[in-house]
Amino acid sequence: MFVIFTKRKIIKFALSLIIFTSIVLVATHGPWDQWVIHYQMPEPNPAVGNWHYQSIFGHFTPALEGYSILVDLDRQILILYESEKEIKSWPVSGGSKENPSPTGLWIVTDIGNWGQGFGGSWIALNVPWGKYGIHGTVNPWVVGNHNISHGCIRMKNQDVSELKKYISIGVLVYIKHDTAPFRVLMDGKVGSDVLELQVMLKQLGYYDGVPDGRFGTDTYKALRQFQIDEQIKADGTLGEHSWSLLEKRVSDLNSDYLLQ
Repeated sequence: MFVIFTKRKIIKFALSLIIFTSIVLVATHGPWDQWVIHYQMPEPNPAVGNWHYQSIFGHFTPALEGYSILVDLDRQILILYESEKEIKSWPVSGGSKENPSPTGLWIVTDIGNWGQGFGGSWIALNVPWGKYGIHGTVNPWVVGNHNISHGCIRMKNQDVSELKKYISIGVLVYIKHDTAPFRVLMDGKVGSDVLELQVMLKQLGYYDGVPDGRFGTDTYKALRQFQIDEQIKADGTLGEHSWSLLEKRVSDLNSDYLLQ
């Protein structure tokens, strides 16, 4: 008797494994390790091996106790939760197409005051590929209307000042942007999409390093070898065709493993 798994079921199964493993790791090792979250990816095939990567792609669940933050760039809103209950929300704006905000789960690592160009407030996040955070702006009209920053989350000055009163170092911040436009990836790019690319290449056995969201030589070589094997243009640049093929191969890999 054969069990048929749809693509949606496979994705839901993989996400469930991610969330379950994350809960176990947090329970056994604490929610952070030197201010960098390390979640263990589910192992779709024993031959691939285990690895860790920073951030998590999945569903947001408010912290059971204390404060947590959801930044929803699809709706351009920041929601503050206290013990799973929504208590405040403010409009926000995020990064542009070529400078996207870091999606995934992060930790507040610093809270301070910056120059008035940043509204006088700064909330830093533990993004490994650059300096990202939440701050104010001298252009309040873009907040809630246009995602045009260099990746940081912009708030109106009075709003970020109010947010600072609630939170402390260690608060979890989840950033989502499901409708973010696709961008071509190549050597020198950084971001959550690069991180996801590295994770997929690693699942398929092409990438040996630790996924870090930085498109460098190792990522270029891994992607180019994948393109060679797929007999498509092998330029080490990720366009939409290469991305679609990667998603299909990872889906096939997970499907084969589930049917074993």
